[in-house]
Amino acid sequence: MILSLFNSILFDLDGTLIDSWPAVREAYKTGLRRLQPAMEQSHIDALRSDNREYAEAIKYVFKISEKNPYYEKIIGDIYMENLPAKTLIFPGVEKLIHHLDTIGKPWGIVTTKKRAFVENILSEKSIFDKRKILICGDDVKNKKPDPEGLLNACRELKSLPAQTLYIGDLESDIIAAQNGGLKSACVLYGYAPSVREAMLYWHADYYFNNLDEILRP
Repeated sequence: MILSLFNSILFDLDGTLIDSWPAVREAYKTGLRRLQPAMEQSHIDALRSDNREYAEAIKYVFKISEKNPYYEKIIGDIYMENLPAKTLIFPGVEKLIHHLDTIGKPWGIVTTKKRAFVENILSEKSIFDKRKILICGDDVKNKKPDPEGLLNACRELKSLPAQTLYIGDLESDIIAAQNGGLKSACVLYGYAPSVREAMLYWHADYYFNNLDEILRP
């Protein structure tokens, strides 16, 4: 089993463990209707597979050239309201996490998402309660593909990077793992399915159609 090769396992969050896109999409669409009711909304769906920063996403949604803290707050508030009900756990995740907890394998989450959003999500998903480390976008100076968050997690877990597996769905996840000397796994069901063939050229150490595959002998 692949898990036996590693001392600890780290996960990306969005597109890997959870699908928060329904909540994100609803927040952008509701915010746009409220703040710019005349603007069409079809461009919003392109953000599902786009890994841009939150402030940049707001600029894209509202088609503005400068950061707008007011818009960011409104969308953030709507998003927080929708998170618990509209955030889904991907198939295979609960089985894998339960297995890690059962065998005592340390695991954690390293994400670029804001901590306030992450804690809201995880508070409603008890399967993630036994994580050993949580590093969010506002916990680091340099976000992925910089390996800062991953290396910080390895230090906290007392796990050498080469003995740690990072599982994600975007190229930035794989590059971050490679830059930090971790082994990488790419899930093919996440937020980049439109570039599935290109994903094979990211040179991840492992590719999984679903997380159940990790548990196979």
